[in-house]
Amino acid sequence: MNVVRLFESRFVRLFDLVYAPGKHYYDASRREEKDLVALKSDGEFRSMTPDAVSCFVVVDDGVNAPALLLSREYRYPAGRYLLSVPAGLIDPEDDPDRLLQEAARLVTGDNDVNASRLTSVLEVIRDARSGDNWGSYWWTEPGYILKNYDHASILSRVNAAIDSLNALIAFEQGDRPVFKNRLPISRLSLYRLILPHLYQIRQYAEFSGALAALEEAAQTGADKAELQKGVDALKCDIPEYNCVTGLWGQPEARAAFERVNAFCADNGLTPPVRSAASRYYQKRRLVDRLTVAQRGRGAQLWVDWTYYEGDMLGTQYAHALLDELCAEGVLIRNDRGQYALAAWDNFRFDISE
Repeated sequence: MNVVRLFESRFVRLFDLVYAPGKHYYDASRREEKDLVALKSDGEFRSMTPDAVSCFVVVDDGVNAPALLLSREYRYPAGRYLLSVPAGLIDPEDDPDRLLQEAARLVTGDNDVNASRLTSVLEVIRDARSGDNWGSYWWTEPGYILKNYDHASILSRVNAAIDSLNALIAFEQGDRPVFKNRLPISRLSLYRLILPHLYQIRQYAEFSGALAALEEAAQTGADKAELQKGVDALKCDIPEYNCVTGLWGQPEARAAFERVNAFCADNGLTPPVRSAASRYYQKRRLVDRLTVAQRGRGAQLWVDWTYYEGDMLGTQYAHALLDELCAEGVLIRNDRGQYALAAWDNFRFDISE
């Protein structure tokens, strides 16, 4: 591939990537040529340190209905204005720890104690959920953080973080010095939004400790009946609480079931069954995704089961949910193993035909 630098400034560079005779891909980026994502292999891309951050902001003033905060910006590659969530680039020289400290300071103001409390909360969320690179963040990577952290250390830290966050909540509820809030929501609302995430992290750390004990017992020749009893007692269904959850459900719960299923397969045990509520909400998300894709189409949309990213749900679990939806009459399956909404006609745009 031939790369031509067309423009350069302090904040952006424009490259012409000629990938075939007469074929051009224009890449607007702050990166140097050697660091362009378009030139990286899959392996190189996954080892890159992220250089941008996005945030999901819900504005709730207690009066109007909660609203999603979006920005409207002109995007050069698309050649038009687009709506997106607030996002920004990270300077390569920025220290991640310092960024968390600065973020905590912006929220809490000049109160050193509260800034330290919030910093500890943000640090444990990072260290227990995402890490600082793609390899620790992505569930298919060997270094995926939910399978590779010190559960005892995380449990101790998250318990301390919960105490810190409750102290911040109590501070906001009491008499306090006036400090101008730079957020679209109150600090009290922000702290309350964070708290259930810490409870999820704590429950997963407790699960990880219990599973580690079972793994050690299996290695020392424990009786199979005792191991099964331990598996049945594991709490894998981590609650969602009020947290925004994507198509594949609560991340710690997904990781918990994946890990315990692997343990059961290795030791000839019966894996735990997901709760009826968990299965219901997961099926609803599957239907919602297909419904969004079907809307506005003039013909029935058929998709393969891999449309639902089976590696995230697990092949067996994905097929089980799809089979249940077919049995319930919500989805239908054709001879090629594809799925569609049974009532797809409800979502047509042009109803004159």
